Amino acid sequence: MPKLRTLAVTDSYQHLELIDQISSITNLTIPNCNLHSLQRILKTVTMLKYLNCSNLFQHQMSSNNSIEFEEDYQGIHLKQLIILEFQGTFSDLQMFIKHIPNFKKIIISADYERKIIDAYH
Repeated sequence: MPKLRTLAVTDSYQHLELIDQISSITNLTIPNCNLHSLQRILKTVTMLKYLNCSNLFQHQMSSNNSIEFEEDYQGIHLKQLIILEFQGTFSDLQMFIKHIPNFKKIIISADYERKIIDAYH
């Protein structure tokens, strides 16, 4: 499958190992993902340009209730990010986006996370 470019999975947890093995993917659609798994995907699928994640949520919490992001990954090719339901903090989102330097379009819905709106940022 070295030429596979587009992948849509129905269960990201069962397919996470498969996704990690296919570094040629440029378009990925996943239904549910936690921030830790998303870091793993961006670290191994380095050519990813488009990511659509229906539900992105926190999983592993640090002592301050925020995800600890690894510094050694970059979504350098990621241009378009769609998150239909973000369940995290503004800090999580800010730290995540910091590692996606070249994105051109981002769509995020956070209906149940009103605290994500931070007017001071």
